[in-house]
Amino acid sequence: MDGNQSLALLFLLFFKKEDSKSCPLCREKIPPSKDILVQLEYHRRLKRQSEAMGDTSSGSYMSHVNQIKRLETEIGDYEGEGLDYDGCIELPQYIVDAVKTNNIKRVLKWLGSPVDMKRLNARYPRHANASLVQAAIIARNSDLLSILLQYGADVNAMDAAGCSPLFMAIPEHSFERAR
Repeated sequence: MDGNQSLALLFLLFFKKEDSKSCPLCREKIPPSKDILVQLEYHRRLKRQSEAMGDTSSGSYMSHVNQIKRLETEIGDYEGEGLDYDGCIELPQYIVDAVKTNNIKRVLKWLGSPVDMKRLNARYPRHANASLVQAAIIARNSDLLSILLQYGADVNAMDAAGCSPLFMAIPEHSFERAR
């Protein structure tokens, strides 16, 4: 083996791109986060919906295809459930319904006193893993939104589509909700 071949082999060994992440100590595969798996399922669902409508060439369709490829590359060949790195819990349907009907008392009772931060930042997987803040924005429930923000809800929490609460408020031309 000459010098160039040795150099090429060293390059391949040290800079080899792995399909999935491995623990540096035990070399076991590290499971992806639940957020990444939710994002993957979100884009797959929208891709299937586009295909059902016969749309396989639009920019939106291609964006979902590219996101799926990116996420699958990041996840690798992992099968199973992801890890919940941030400790979020699932937002119950009755709380989502309470947000929609402006039942602030029910939401506050569920949050507890003192407010449980895990519940305050709970996610709703049936709607792109939206946070409680995002659910309040979607429901146009500005009173609840104000309370959630005063309690310290995560205003930077992104859903599976990559939308932050502020981004969700602005397209509706609701600068009142964006404040």
